[in-house]
Amino acid sequence: MKNLEKLKEFPIDERFVKSIGKGSFGEVYRLNENQVGKFLFCPSKEKLQSEYEICMFAYENSISVPKPEGVFNVLHPKEKQIYSAFVMEYISGETFSEFYQTWKIDMTEMWDLAEKENEKLRKINIFNGDFGAENAIWCPEKKKIYLVDFGHWKFNDIA
Repeated sequence: MKNLEKLKEFPIDERFVKSIGKGSFGEVYRLNENQVGKFLFCPSKEKLQSEYEICMFAYENSISVPKPEGVFNVLHPKEKQIYSAFVMEYISGETFSEFYQTWKIDMTEMWDLAEKENEKLRKINIFNGDFGAENAIWCPEKKKIYLVDFGHWKFNDIA
């Protein structure tokens, strides 16, 4: 694990900055054209680093997740102070919840795709402890889903 006290600063582009998701433990902001940053309400570099590492492992094993960039010091868009953030690829799309509210269509095919990604996670011994409509993004142009929010993902113990 890299030295968490010496994180490099990550530049943001004010033209793109906005909150794009909020959960019980943190908030995700778009930082620039191609990246987002997850900030925790109770900042923990170690927790963010853990999320980065599990996301990177999933990404390297061809799971459909945003490309992880790392944990950086980032100017928090609302607080205007430097905080640690887990930076990853921006995915253009809608969460399953947003998509359903907009289109009110049968989403069986989308859920099947999401479940296939979860099956792939299980095969590499990762448990997704927070699988739901807010943590899956549908990208209609690519007809692809992305799993997001790695805070409750865990490596399964192998007996």
